[in-house]
Amino acid sequence: MRKFYVLLIAAFPFLSGFSQASDFSIWSITGEVGFCIFDGDVTQSRMQLLPQSITDVSYGGTVEYAISPIWGVALDFYHFPLSGRNPDISFYAPLNTMDINATINFTKLILPRSRSKFSILGAIGIGYAAYTSNFRTPDPDNSPLVSLPGRALSIPVTFSLEYNISKSYAIGGKIHYRAYNKDNMEGDQKYNFKGVTNDYIGSGMMYLRYKFNSLKKKDHRRNIDMDQFDPPCCAQIDENKDKTDAKLDSIMRLLQNQLAVQNNKIDSLTNILAENGPDNDEDGVPNARDREPITPLNTPVDFWGKTIINPQLVEKQTVRLDTLAQMDYMPVVLFDFDKTELDDDALEAIRKVSAKMKADKNLLVEVRGFCDFMGNRAYNENLSQRRANRVKAEMIKVWGIAGDRIIANGKGKVVKPETKYRPNRRCEFFFSK
Repeated sequence: MRKFYVLLIAAFPFLSGFSQASDFSIWSITGEVGFCIFDGDVTQSRMQLLPQSITDVSYGGTVEYAISPIWGVALDFYHFPLSGRNPDISFYAPLNTMDINATINFTKLILPRSRSKFSILGAIGIGYAAYTSNFRTPDPDNSPLVSLPGRALSIPVTFSLEYNISKSYAIGGKIHYRAYNKDNMEGDQKYNFKGVTNDYIGSGMMYLRYKFNSLKKKDHRRNIDMDQFDPPCCAQIDENKDKTDAKLDSIMRLLQNQLAVQNNKIDSLTNILAENGPDNDEDGVPNARDREPITPLNTPVDFWGKTIINPQLVEKQTVRLDTLAQMDYMPVVLFDFDKTELDDDALEAIRKVSAKMKADKNLLVEVRGFCDFMGNRAYNENLSQRRANRVKAEMIKVWGIAGDRIIANGKGKVVKPETKYRPNRRCEFFFSK
């Protein structure tokens, strides 16, 4: 047992490595005195108000290292004078136990900014105990006294209510409940019910805590709140205001520049998408988005002002180039990323196209499907075709347009912009007759 105690004491200082360095003091010590109640196999008389062991004095103390205002580790030592009596046996078993515990401040765990002088504390750990069972049986008064040594492992659980009377001192009350892996503290073998239950100790203690160096240093970690222990970003900024202001100014200038760039992009995009504006070659496409600025008069063009060449329609209808001038352009159908579903705006565009088709029975339409830049080429070719097929199916099923009047053509992805871009996820309509 002495080796175990020496090992615990030697290992305890290394626990300081678990916490961050600070200007706060960290160590505290308690002295405790109270009573204990033995919970074993020798039960008290039904007429006895208090257990016999409650009249004996228990004492002990702890040394604690505060990792933070909430968490800590502690090493404790206690002496518990256990005793009991029934018609078959009387025993007295002084027990000494040493434990290592993890401690927690429930008040600051729940209320990290609390500065109340009251705290609700808890601890759980594991330890080692040594005891000597002195007993008389079968006559609890006249049988020879037998003494047997014993050892046990313990698991202590404690709860405390503590009040800080100053920066250095606190008083409190503590309740212990300790479970042991042995069932023979009474000493006599007939009370060792193996596999049935083990022995337990309950105790109540009053204590005085002293916090080392709490006056010489800034404060003790037990006295502060979590904001003082780990300041939020605003508190850190206040500590070095000049440097922080300079950084904030730099960040603001950077954000303003980025905002200006984005505004320019938005203005440029607005001009590109505009339906109105100067049109030098009178092809119906504003100069802002016309990628073929010189187009022969009455030549059909696409959205970007490029000449439309559609061998499929020309071959099928045997129409001449001047006849293609009758082609018209309708609103586009837009899609969500990687989707083919039609929203309300898409359904309205399809309704307009279908109405135009019904009004002119000789009119043909090509539905061109496109994707934005994301994904590989093969996938986007398939997705653009599925989008065109979805629009064609809507026109046939809902509006009754003959399928041989509709060409669904998947064109793959639009190269620019090289990102997710909703205007590129579209189907366009081109007419001919």
